[in-house]
Amino acid sequence: MTPVDSPSPRSEGVTSPEVTMNSAGLREITEPHYVLATGCNLTTAQKAEVDALVKKVRPVIPFYITAMNKTSMSGSLVICKDYAAKYLPHEEQFITLCHPHKSNIWVDNLKVITDGSCMLSVGWSCFVLHNELRESDICLFEVSKNDGEVTMVVHSLEGGHHLQGKEPESQNKCSYPVKVEVTEEEESDKEHAESSYYYSRYAYDLTGEEQEEIFRSALIQQGNPVYVAVLQENHVSSRNNLLTFPREFAAKHLAERSHDI
Repeated sequence: MTPVDSPSPRSEGVTSPEVTMNSAGLREITEPHYVLATGCNLTTAQKAEVDALVKKVRPVIPFYITAMNKTSMSGSLVICKDYAAKYLPHEEQFITLCHPHKSNIWVDNLKVITDGSCMLSVGWSCFVLHNELRESDICLFEVSKNDGEVTMVVHSLEGGHHLQGKEPESQNKCSYPVKVEVTEEEESDKEHAESSYYYSRYAYDLTGEEQEEIFRSALIQQGNPVYVAVLQENHVSSRNNLLTFPREFAAKHLAERSHDI
């Protein structure tokens, strides 16, 4: 789904900043602990849970709280422009979605809509399905930033079924010898010194939609480095099917000696 055919986001209800008095008797305005989306009304019990989570996490960036509806269940979630303008990137970029108690992560392309709001789409759809979210569920987004990368930890308030996504079935492991070597052809032109994502030279030419499709179908363990490569003829040749990794990726994340994986 693109910003053109995305649903029009409604205005959101942003909690007011708190006014307190400091030791000198002067008024100080502090950030709210969370922002409620329009139409997201918390019960007394939910409010108590939110307050307890705020006390536990002590978020630097206020939580964004919204209720799941037909639109967010069908594959896209719009974040209001007031919250997006203050706390989220002002241009499109990949972000990480994760569950507070699971190792899986989902990579999504955070899209900036023309009115300034933001939208999650492909990766969000996978997150909803994998974690079995339901309409009317209340979700809290805990946003954090690190060296330009954005992570959203998604908390749920109600019911035992919430965010109890099934862990993916283990895949059959194959044992192949891995040799750390580098060729100029495979050197990545898109390496970020502080990022865990690396791209081969051919992968650098992937479109945004192609990258979305790749990450949509991948379940990535949180904290693991990711190397994206586009297979060429020499990778699948019956005589010499080799895949080489860029020098920086190999030095940081692979063993120095040959071994089986």
